[in-house]
Amino acid sequence: MTERILIKLLEKTASVRLGVVILVLIIAASIAGTGTAYDVYHSWWFAILLGMFGANLVACTVLGIIRGTTRVGSLITHIGILVVLAGVIAGSILGKRGILSLEAGEVSDAFTTDGLTARLPFKVRLEEFSIDWDRSAPHLLHVGVMDAGVRTSIKVEPGSTYDVPGTDYRIEVSRFVADLLVDREQGIISRSDNPANPAMLLLIHHAGETEKRWVFSAHPEFSMSKDGNIDIIYRHDAKPLDFASRVTILDRDGSTTSAIIKVNQPKKHRGWSIYQTSFDIARPGWTGLEVVYDPGVAIVFLGIALMNLGVFLVLHRRFSKSATR
Repeated sequence: MTERILIKLLEKTASVRLGVVILVLIIAASIAGTGTAYDVYHSWWFAILLGMFGANLVACTVLGIIRGTTRVGSLITHIGILVVLAGVIAGSILGKRGILSLEAGEVSDAFTTDGLTARLPFKVRLEEFSIDWDRSAPHLLHVGVMDAGVRTSIKVEPGSTYDVPGTDYRIEVSRFVADLLVDREQGIISRSDNPANPAMLLLIHHAGETEKRWVFSAHPEFSMSKDGNIDIIYRHDAKPLDFASRVTILDRDGSTTSAIIKVNQPKKHRGWSIYQTSFDIARPGWTGLEVVYDPGVAIVFLGIALMNLGVFLVLHRRFSKSATR
């Protein structure tokens, strides 16, 4: 009597229709999660869906063993899938993810996750943040002369002089500053060679007079022009090719580890992965690092290995049968 009830329960739980419905819900949730900021994979309801799918698969496996229809290869494949699910659930429940923000020279173990502050089991000091810029971007001046009805774009280089077609204006590019900063003592200087805040000093020659005018790529709306007849907008759209953080990791036992963290080159330390994710041109020396702890990764890889072994055994058995016929 008890055995019959158990078989009935297993048959209900092992329903193929139920398994397909749960799998469709998991796929739909995964697709929906890729288009939003909501972390689907670490939500409690996603873990329940995975648990239900695992229960369905366990019931199928046990029922197959009882009926003697499950082969070794299929059994190992099912176990592999269950191990993968266990790893995903472990990561969903126990995993942590957040953003560690650092200024150059700053040491911290605090990161933000879902609006809350959490702590790493070690501290990170940002030694230096660097950006590799695309320096091949052209310098463009978009020039408009009101009385002549002229609008044109001129590709320029520092140290050269250019005529504005259809007018008697000439523009001399006197100076280029890659990362402009106004210093009280030194005046206008460049903080670095990186084009983070590019600006040009132009000498505008017209009717025997010369006007000095600064133009700023990052702030095209800012103008100190004396000659309102000529409008100039400067564009230098240099884009970052790569950016990296040079850090020192300080463990609680006093040991230190140096690392350079780049995009797609994370640093793994004590079960945590540290990824380079963001920067702010307006804040030189600031970096945004994503810190991720996922204890289920190793379990998932074990499950994948078991799945591959199971599939191999299933295919080996089928090919062996075909060869003996």
